Amino acid sequence: MVMAAPQRPGDPVPRQGPLHWQWHDSGHRSQSWLDLSGGAVPSAGRLDVAWPERRIDVRHSLDGVADPLLDMLNRWVLPDIARWERQAVPLHGAALELAAGAVVICGPSGRGKSSLAAALLARGATLLADEPTCVVAQPGPLLLPGCSRLRLVAAAAAQLADLGLLGRDAPLDWAGKRVISTEPSSATARPLRALLLLDPRHSGGPPLRLQVLSPEQALPALMAERYCRLHHPERRRHDLTQLAALVSELPVWRVSLTDDLGQLERVAEELALQLACLPATTLPPP
Repeated sequence: MVMAAPQRPGDPVPRQGPLHWQWHDSGHRSQSWLDLSGGAVPSAGRLDVAWPERRIDVRHSLDGVADPLLDMLNRWVLPDIARWERQAVPLHGAALELAAGAVVICGPSGRGKSSLAAALLARGATLLADEPTCVVAQPGPLLLPGCSRLRLVAAAAAQLADLGLLGRDAPLDWAGKRVISTEPSSATARPLRALLLLDPRHSGGPPLRLQVLSPEQALPALMAERYCRLHHPERRRHDLTQLAALVSELPVWRVSLTDDLGQLERVAEELALQLACLPATTLPPP
């Protein structure tokens, strides 16, 4: 398999803190590398992707580089592999398996995605993927399990610990976020029950607000949640086609959480009950 390059060879991708990620694609061999020092150590870490051999080599030359390098593998390389091998669409979101089935919670930072996911984990849910989450329309809708680590900003993690929903000894990752690590789930695709799109938090009123979206409303909302930092026409066409098929079969809800974190357990319980009312889905025949 040959992957289309995310951008022109050698173009820098956006910075994240002290990291500078770059990508180069020569058709059959791809490289991503980390620059941790403004160019002084350009070979601090590198991913070598050999498409014909279906192999990814992780190389690093400095202490502390392995974690961000593996994070880059999860966030940049694997989503593209899922796109071209499985026709998947990577989304900004966390995927969990509840008693009702697999659901994806999408939304930008600050709307409570990770906090809600942590509250659902405390109720017995299983983490299937987090940032990105890959969904498949055909045959489906399906969820492809991914990275089984949930990351929370320190302030949110402290509030969850105060509520008893998270241990105070949760480790910090290389970016300074608290990490909830779970046992890796089976690599088997899961039937997807629903997609949840988080609206800004609200004050007053019911702690959980739900709105069912029509396919016409859901499609542009999901396009805005794609895990695609660069606007590639080919990627956009691919994702638009797949998401249009997805929203024609799958319930998509807008969800707004209260800004009162003390209500989070109640929100998680009510959401789980709402999801349990959805019709059952099964994997399509092979």
